[in-house]
Amino acid sequence: MKYVFILIALVCSAVTFAQKNLPTALAARLQGKTTVQEIMKEVDAYYEGEGKAQRSKINDEERFEDDYVFWKRWEWWMLSHVDGEGKFVNINKKNFDATQDANQKWGHLIDKDAWAPQGRQGSETAPSTKTAKTENAYGAWTSIGPFDDGTTNSGDIEGLGRIDRIAFHPSNANIIFIGSPTGGVWKTTDGGTSWTPITNSLPALGVAGIAVSPTNGNVIYVLSGDGDSHTPGYLVFDYGSSGSCIGVFKSTDGGSTWTQTGNLYTGASDFVGHRLTVSPTNGNYLFAATNQGLWRTTNGGNTWTQVRTGDYWDVKFKPNDDSTVYASSATDVFYSTDGGRTGTWNTSTFDFTNGNTRIELAVSPNNANYVYALCGGVPSSGTFTGLFRSTNSGVSFTRRCNSPNILGSQKNGSGTGDQSGYDLGVTVKPSEASYVVTCALNVWRSTGNNGGSAMQYATIYREGQGVASEYIHPDVHAIAFNPLNNYLYAGSDGGIYRSTDDGVSWTNLSQGVATSQFFRFAMQDTDG
Repeated sequence: MKYVFILIALVCSAVTFAQKNLPTALAARLQGKTTVQEIMKEVDAYYEGEGKAQRSKINDEERFEDDYVFWKRWEWWMLSHVDGEGKFVNINKKNFDATQDANQKWGHLIDKDAWAPQGRQGSETAPSTKTAKTENAYGAWTSIGPFDDGTTNSGDIEGLGRIDRIAFHPSNANIIFIGSPTGGVWKTTDGGTSWTPITNSLPALGVAGIAVSPTNGNVIYVLSGDGDSHTPGYLVFDYGSSGSCIGVFKSTDGGSTWTQTGNLYTGASDFVGHRLTVSPTNGNYLFAATNQGLWRTTNGGNTWTQVRTGDYWDVKFKPNDDSTVYASSATDVFYSTDGGRTGTWNTSTFDFTNGNTRIELAVSPNNANYVYALCGGVPSSGTFTGLFRSTNSGVSFTRRCNSPNILGSQKNGSGTGDQSGYDLGVTVKPSEASYVVTCALNVWRSTGNNGGSAMQYATIYREGQGVASEYIHPDVHAIAFNPLNNYLYAGSDGGIYRSTDDGVSWTNLSQGVATSQFFRFAMQDTDG
């Protein structure tokens, strides 16, 4: 089925480039509130009381950024996205169920091939996204952008739209897949010169994970939802802006058509997917890391088994050995040496206190026994919890460094900045297991092949902090080397970027990717 082709990711302005935190006093008021009415009662009381002084400091030109105005927009939106008791529901799941129902009743109206983006129909040729058109029972829609990031080299915090996930074709370096939390999966067949949306047939456009079969590049798996906004305290998650997971979708034709795989979590609690990974040798063998456990399939998604309970941020296979699997929570790393088959998992040991917010993992085929763990959290100015490395396949980890603060926005690593619950990642160069690159608000890289014992900035937070080639839009969610050519890619709140020199300089590849997340909309009264 083809849904409205308005693709959504993060608006890129100087004010809204980062996630807003809930005021502590308001967060306390909202604990335990489960309906729109209960929440807005506390919001109104807060902004009439403690928060009133904060509102009075905002001038008229900035009024559209007022938090209370945000809440009123949210109230209007959520009142049409709740059940009969005013409680929140998984709208993605509701949409998908409605799609399935319509497919059974009026299958002739839901022709995926007929409603594929113009020029697709299984073709590998990427059409111009500026003419992409979709149709359904409610009419025809044409995407009008924005497609251009507006880069002028004179603005501030420039960018186009949020990209959270990156995956590569196993044998063609020019075929790359990127995923947005609300803008679906986009595919390039020419190394990033042009992009095509390939999941417009799905009712849920959020992408929390992408995995491509190592033996067949036409087999693609997508974990739905928003994997990086499930962080209490961020407005984007707490009250309605973050899409819930409705499972894994699979394509066997390069993204032209999609089917939903077997059920993962079906309980009543909120379900959020964080990461999806496929075996390095078997395209039917995958793990999904979610807030409702660690899930495993050995039959290409036909059935899934929960192999661990709890909340997991990341999961990785040992290179060339899918009997060894690593998984991370907010505070620990676990490993299995039987592929998770028996449910026996060991807890890795760390020589220092490890994560307290989130842990991301990385491996390299250059040395399969190496595992890196980037731990979120900033205990004091100029430091972070640590970048750790295991040389014995996850049995134990040794801290490589914990300063400067590579999680913050400062080029010199000072300060206490940290959004590791929202943006955090680590990758290792496929051809060199001691060259490490991390991402958070900015990208940092090894100072040579030192295994992360010393790090230096690789990108700048604002254009004026360095030369133009060092800038990429901040809040970097994904960092990955393409194993076929060692090119480095970064996905951020402002789009997709590439470095061909290990992170020294960067090129913006976002042109044509329509993933801007719209927070407000207006029309001129005299010219609609």
